[in-house]
Amino acid sequence: MNRSTAIAWSVAGLAGSLLLLLSAGATALVGLVFSVDLPHAWKGDPRVGLAAAPVAIGFGVLAALVARRSLGQLRALRREGQGRGR
Repeated sequence: MNRSTAIAWSVAGLAGSLLLLLSAGATALVGLVFSVDLPHAWKGDPRVGLAAAPVAIGFGVLAALVARRSLGQLRALRREGQGRGR
């Protein structure tokens, strides 16, 4: 894998991490909305919110792991590039 491909995969990993983080927020928000009792719409159930919480936490942890790996790859590529006199 050449340098440009490695950079592209690292950037794609960071974009995926951002998407996972947004999914975590959306899942938490959906869990909160469905657990609240709204008049004339539906009867809220706190179990739905409690079921959405671990999913949201999982998305957040996965986002952090992907971002950490991608940033580590980019740092390694930067160190490698500095050795060539750039």
